[in-house]
Amino acid sequence: MRLCKQSNESDEVLVKSSFLVELQRRVLKAESALRVKDEENDILHQRLQQYENRWFEYEGKMKSMEERLQLGNREYFRSRDSNGVRPVSAGLSVISRLAEEFDQRSQVFGDDAKFLVEVKSGQVDASLNPDRELRRLKQIFEGWKKDYGARLRETKVILNKLGSEEGSGDRLQKKCWGRLNSSRIN
Repeated sequence: MRLCKQSNESDEVLVKSSFLVELQRRVLKAESALRVKDEENDILHQRLQQYENRWFEYEGKMKSMEERLQLGNREYFRSRDSNGVRPVSAGLSVISRLAEEFDQRSQVFGDDAKFLVEVKSGQVDASLNPDRELRRLKQIFEGWKKDYGARLRETKVILNKLGSEEGSGDRLQKKCWGRLNSSRIN
């Protein structure tokens, strides 16, 4: 046994050395567990920062696409109001911007889906629920798809107006397109 003295010399407490060894072992174990948790927290903070960076990058891409679309619409209306200049280049510009947005969004959604598959398969270690994130990604995709479809329809209306401004030529082509659209199978 080991004898421990407190500040007052008359108060002496007897403590078994095995008890002290056990306490020291528990302290070392707790300190080790604390270090592991601190390391895990550091890793989680790094991952969170990576996710936030990706999120800001996606937001930047979305803003850029919106600005390009608005610029294309402004170009279209400017060219339409100009002095008899054919606005075909504006129509092509709007179409190319929509195609570019489609390519970019396809890439973003593809990358996100691939990342979730990697998380689900265990190839990438992440502290997120891949099933919940996939549902969230599907909702975002459905919203984007609906918005993109509406913009495609608007672009079609604009292009039809551009075509009608060119005069009454090519009526046969318009009739053909009308027949194709009316006989479309849903």
